[in-house]
Amino acid sequence: MSDGRIIDTSAAAKALGVTPRTIQRWAEAGHLRGWQVAKRGQWRFDASAVLAKRDGSNKSATSDTSDATPVDR
Repeated sequence: MSDGRIIDTSAAAKALGVTPRTIQRWAEAGHLRGWQVAKRGQWRFDASAVLAKRDGSNKSATSDTSDATPVDR
């Protein structure tokens, strides 16, 4: 569930201990849910999704993977 706080790429990077470029790559790849704003394509993120990623709960941090193909190991 969202708490309504919106953060930018720099704040997300600081919370997760990675670079802002890593956050952008994760967002572009769908590993971290966010949306682009403005003409320059700046990213914004729901703070609860970033915290979920940090805490290891990818349910609210990533897009739905219900159609993902299982991998046999």
